[in-house]
Amino acid sequence: MKSWLGYVGAVALLASFWGCAPKQTPLALSSLPVMGEVVAWESLTLEGVQEAVFFEAFHRSCALNPLSAPYCGIQDLETFKGLFSPVKLSSKGLMSGYYEPTLRGSKTRSEVFSTPLYARPKEMLSIELSSLYNELSSMRLRGRLNGTRVVPYASHEEIDQKGVEAEVLCYVDSKVDAFFLQIQGSGKVVLEDGEVMYLGYADQNGHPYRAIGGLMRQQGFIDAVSMQSIRDFLEANPDRADAIMHANPSYVFFTQKETGATGALGVELTPYGSVAVDRRYIPLGLPLVIESALGYLQPLVVAQDVGGAIRGEARVDYFFGAGEEAPVLAGGLKEEIILYLVLPNSALEAIQIQP
Repeated sequence: MKSWLGYVGAVALLASFWGCAPKQTPLALSSLPVMGEVVAWESLTLEGVQEAVFFEAFHRSCALNPLSAPYCGIQDLETFKGLFSPVKLSSKGLMSGYYEPTLRGSKTRSEVFSTPLYARPKEMLSIELSSLYNELSSMRLRGRLNGTRVVPYASHEEIDQKGVEAEVLCYVDSKVDAFFLQIQGSGKVVLEDGEVMYLGYADQNGHPYRAIGGLMRQQGFIDAVSMQSIRDFLEANPDRADAIMHANPSYVFFTQKETGATGALGVELTPYGSVAVDRRYIPLGLPLVIESALGYLQPLVVAQDVGGAIRGEARVDYFFGAGEEAPVLAGGLKEEIILYLVLPNSALEAIQIQP
């Protein structure tokens, strides 16, 4: 059987699709097809589910997605399972991890605190093309005006060398820490006077994200790619660090937050309950089940964030929070998974299945 589930803007639009392919349910999210199969909860083990963690994440964002909004009052897993069903995505899944880093900083530049963390530059243009080209609705261009022409915004290397016309939120004592903060997308800075500044993702310079780990391995700098091996080499080789980090031209700008790590959905992330996804395929705010061989992972999570390296319909980045073990758990994580998108039964029942 085949059927289509359409998710359009802020309104859930459900429509039918015809044809036949055993057990395969094509799902169209944000007009892009995602192949999947509706399965029973009983077919999942759900070992290690922490209800309190899941519902903390779910209640923070359920009202922000039209499919989950009617169910914000759910307080227990059995009720949830009675009203929602998992859809096993056909694509092979891959999971990495991220965390909330802690940096040392100052509001004043000095010899020790010399690396700036910038707010979004006012001169940077963000251009939406969806009104002219619907097929580009998931894309956004960043640039700046050069006379009457729009040109690409400064790259990571250019920003480091020349700076930008933007507010400096603070200065930190490590270029490497600042680099990893940009990869994580949010974090906290402990200032000299003990004040804690929470920073979240504000925007990005428009250049593509390029992972430096593979490049470092190709050049013989590291044997195995992990967050820790990359960090260790950069810190031990400051004369090479800039060139290596600049191989990733992407640069992230931040905004000050009142709480801890905040995802792209605008809510505070829940350790072991929030993940980043590619929202071209999975709308933010929907629950997911992650099936993996890692027993310490809480498998029932909510899509609440995005990431420059998170590309693909079954690609997730698992949030570990800010504890001492978080960088260790996140740094080396690269696990094949089976990913389930969890949808309300009311949405699935609205699909008209035809032979």
